[in-house]
Amino acid sequence: MWEAVRDCDPSYDGKFYYAVKTTKIFCRPSCKSKVPKRANVEYFKTRQAAEAAGYRPCKRCRPDLPAYDPGRELAEAGKAAFDRYFSDQEELDSKLKELGASKKRLSLLFKQYYEMPAKEYLVQVRLAAAKQALQAGASVLDAAGAAGYENMSTFYAHFRRQTGLPPAKYRQTGSSPATLQATW
Repeated sequence: MWEAVRDCDPSYDGKFYYAVKTTKIFCRPSCKSKVPKRANVEYFKTRQAAEAAGYRPCKRCRPDLPAYDPGRELAEAGKAAFDRYFSDQEELDSKLKELGASKKRLSLLFKQYYEMPAKEYLVQVRLAAAKQALQAGASVLDAAGAAGYENMSTFYAHFRRQTGLPPAKYRQTGSSPATLQATW
């Protein structure tokens, strides 16, 4: 159990709780707080047992809540903002600022929960909107603008990297490179 506490191992969450005698606080094994001295640690099977022994729940890892994962909540809120405001950079920046997390923190959480940085997710959302606009017959300029791109060279670079085609060629074929090769 000490190794789980020392290593902040989340696989032991719910299996036991540890309390620090000097602070009178109990935590989950995955708590990212400062590692206590081993001599000051006491272990409990349940949170109720820790509370009965006079310990209060940690405010960082919230062992009193069954499913507390603020990182996931923040990542989901960021994802929702990207999905909704991808085409309006000012509104997107405003909504992300309201979340109260730095861009670096949000990107790290995105990588943790969605296995990609937030910036890459935003590019994917924007390109999906641009592809849809191009397939509907919009001009390249209109598709880039509707997707939230202010710089055409960035749009072309992102589009070509993801599809393997320039936007105009994609609009003509209305398909992916594999379908284009099959039709040739």
